[in-house]
Amino acid sequence: MASFSTEDVAMMDPEKGCAICREFVTATILPRFRRAVDQMLSLPNHYIISALHETVISVENAVSKKVRKIMDGNKHSAEYLRTRILHFAGNILFKSDMEKKIKMLVSNAFKVSFPLYEALQAKESEASACCEALVVMLRETVMHLIDSDSFDVMSVVSQAHNQAVWHIIADMARRKCIMRTEMISLADNTGRYRCITDWTVMIGLSRLKPTKKTLQQAMEKCFITMLAEKIYDLVIVEYPQSSGVIDNLRCCMQNNGGFGRMLLMDILTRDVEQRLLQVGVGTTEILEGYANAVECLRRLDPTCVIMQQICSIIRQYIKQRPDTVRCIITYITGEKREELSEQLAMRKTAFLDEEELVGVNDELVPGSDDTAECSWMDWLPDPPDANPCQSRRYRQNADVFNMLVSVYGSKEIFVKEYRELLAERLTKSWNRDPQFEQRYLELLKLRFSEGELQQCEVMLKDMRDSEHIDRLVDNLLPFPINARIISSFFWPKIENEEFAMPQALMTGLDEYARGFETHKGSRKLEWMSAVGSIELEVELDNVKAVVAVSPAHAAVLSLFTKKETWTVDEMAAELKMDKRNVKKRLEWWQNSGVVYASAGESEAKTWHLASGTSKMERLQVEHDMEEDISDDDKNDDMEAVDTLEQYWIYTKSFIANQEPVKAERLHTIFRMFASPGQHGPTLEDVVAFLQRKVKMNLLSCVNGLYKVVKDAPAQVYFKDQNDRHISPWHDIPLFVDESKKIYNMVIEIPRWTNAKMEISTKESMTPIKQDVKNGEPRFVDNFFPFKGYIWNYGALPQTWEDPKHKDPDTGAYGDNDPIDVVEIGSKIHRRGDVISVKVIGVIALIDEGETDWKLIAIDMTDEKADQINEIKDIEKHFPGLLKATREWFRNYKIPAGKPANQFAFNGLFKDADFAHGIISETHEFWKCLIKEPSPQLNTEMTSDMDGAAHRANSNNWKKIITQQSSRGAEKGIPKKLDKWHYIVE
Repeated sequence: MASFSTEDVAMMDPEKGCAICREFVTATILPRFRRAVDQMLSLPNHYIISALHETVISVENAVSKKVRKIMDGNKHSAEYLRTRILHFAGNILFKSDMEKKIKMLVSNAFKVSFPLYEALQAKESEASACCEALVVMLRETVMHLIDSDSFDVMSVVSQAHNQAVWHIIADMARRKCIMRTEMISLADNTGRYRCITDWTVMIGLSRLKPTKKTLQQAMEKCFITMLAEKIYDLVIVEYPQSSGVIDNLRCCMQNNGGFGRMLLMDILTRDVEQRLLQVGVGTTEILEGYANAVECLRRLDPTCVIMQQICSIIRQYIKQRPDTVRCIITYITGEKREELSEQLAMRKTAFLDEEELVGVNDELVPGSDDTAECSWMDWLPDPPDANPCQSRRYRQNADVFNMLVSVYGSKEIFVKEYRELLAERLTKSWNRDPQFEQRYLELLKLRFSEGELQQCEVMLKDMRDSEHIDRLVDNLLPFPINARIISSFFWPKIENEEFAMPQALMTGLDEYARGFETHKGSRKLEWMSAVGSIELEVELDNVKAVVAVSPAHAAVLSLFTKKETWTVDEMAAELKMDKRNVKKRLEWWQNSGVVYASAGESEAKTWHLASGTSKMERLQVEHDMEEDISDDDKNDDMEAVDTLEQYWIYTKSFIANQEPVKAERLHTIFRMFASPGQHGPTLEDVVAFLQRKVKMNLLSCVNGLYKVVKDAPAQVYFKDQNDRHISPWHDIPLFVDESKKIYNMVIEIPRWTNAKMEISTKESMTPIKQDVKNGEPRFVDNFFPFKGYIWNYGALPQTWEDPKHKDPDTGAYGDNDPIDVVEIGSKIHRRGDVISVKVIGVIALIDEGETDWKLIAIDMTDEKADQINEIKDIEKHFPGLLKATREWFRNYKIPAGKPANQFAFNGLFKDADFAHGIISETHEFWKCLIKEPSPQLNTEMTSDMDGAAHRANSNNWKKIITQQSSRGAEKGIPKKLDKWHYIVE
């Protein structure tokens, strides 16, 4: 083996020495450095600074030692070679394929150092020495990384610093933006910006010192990013209360060149499709969201490009609903009429179809007001995402009224439907308001061309003329008659049914017609017997009831004044009415307790006046209630939905026999049950009723088709020691002993069972129920070697993984549920048990893109509870359980055809301190939830909690529970699913 003397070494070519050193870096240092980096990535953040410092210094020392050994005796060449090799090591170790990991490590070190620096500035004596030592250590590490005589990787450090500053700014923004509707202040941050600047200098990066303007822009961009995640609630749900936040968001976007515009639009599009455009959401609710989107997005984006794109998505969906046209007219002329009346009066722009403006110069389109010409100096070009084929003036002139009308596709369809609804309201409603209709029509004429609403004008004139005729002929009539005399050419076609009217009624109608002819000369009346309403006083066995029915119903009942027994054939011949219609009207009077049918074949039945009066008394009470309640109460949606509960048994049976069934089909059936002269429930009422049953797991809904849920297991409701019903999520306290970190755990799934049970967070009382998908109860599959759940599985009460919170460690949002717990003790608990547990650690599951923390805990009464306090104790007393737990969570969805789940922290179990921090965080999220409830979750609670928005009465909850067991029998996995799956890694 050759050896070199001192003289030989001194004469060695530096290039040769450089090659030897490079080989040393590549072959020896690089593998060790890779292992060190991977180990540092799994360390808690507070160890990163010291570990990174030790690694950087070790690499530099190893290179220096190697160079000195090769170039011993030639100091000048050694120093030159050392610098070259360190530059080479910087490129090999800190760049190339390792660059991403190094940036993450250095960025994490910067993130950790900032609160340490803040603590130093606050002069917190307890931590000052430790904090100062770590900050100095980081500064030394940075100097070695950026020094031109050392590794010289300034670009890597600069990018890591930028990431850290963004994280710090984002954390500041997050703390300032906790409440969605809170006014966001972008001022008063000068002190924090100065702190970031001084910290940058302190860690040796004075060249990277950010300016106030840079930090302000970063803060605004963070606000935009965070508010983009909440944009659906701000626009659709909370507007106009959120108008202040929207104004600040607009300013932030304008200050940063439209930053976040596409992100905001993508998120809003996604949430609108997932949350608003669903079968379970009523058409009226969608229209309210549509109207809010128009007003709010006009405020957010003055170019109205975002508004047009979002509203076009809603418009395309809502066009497919059969009740959309009617709901829009009702919404415009009913629920929203006062607000829209103001808009109609303020804005004079005529309504034009968008198709009419294709190819038309914008300058020829009328502006929204007379001051439009004065704003030309504020003109800005359209953003890049604007549709070049769309009229800018049309887009910016659109308001709520125009956008609602545009759902039809053309104003002709709107006018046609408005005319039909106006006809219905004027002819079939006793509490019509012609004065309002006239005033509203005058406002509509401001938006339409001359003559487009002429037919509606004639219809209202007919109403005024009818009232005049009523007053003229009143003295001639044997009983009061209010006629509505229409000019048929201008009215929509009204379906009529010909039959013989009762003679007593015809006498009055004939007198009215003669009086009309007296005042109108040659004009004659043609009565439409199928339209209108007659108020009858029905007396049976001294029980009186006043009821409003159609003329046909009155005609059928009037026959019983001639004789008490009739057959359908006789009545059809007498009234000249179709047999089916006669029978239908008889059945309605039968349900009202006025008549009854004798036994026998359908066609041979005879009909008699009833002798019992119980149903008649009920009819009388119903009429009295109609007299007492206000119009607002009559229109209350919840009452309409509650009314349908009387048909639940029939509905369930019908769906079970005919499934799947659409809501529209049930709507048709429910309308048949309605009293004559009444329209029955709306489609929205029927959908709301069915969705109520879906939430109770009695029905399932897939693509608008409803099925009965079969073999659903018993629900578990909870009571306290005073026998009061409580919510297991909201009323059971989180802590058994807060000082000792002992928690309550609600058992949802016992060990070795397969039924997927969970706290039903969307239902009143939040009972434990089996999850249902596509109408079928859900089970987890057996996959070798695991039979069902391998531990007792449940949740901690009073916790919530906020779906709007992006965890900085996992990079994913919460799963919208209480935090999950696996209990590893030896006892198999029962579903619904509430036990005291000690938390040992936690693993971070990423389940379908959501953060789903899984706490590892043990029952405090378990014989090994005292021996297990750390993660390593589990491996000692339950060897293989941690590995099996990780494998179970990774693979349990694979048998169902889904991909394997992922984990944060490379699947490592974090310790108890980390787990307690997660529990504390989710407990705070829960506190915010009960103060500002989510519309998708039930937050009712019976216990007293400061700030709770929804308190429930335990006695009222008893009425909801009709059939239940305190603890349902455990359901086994169905035979067709009871098989083993084998997973190939």
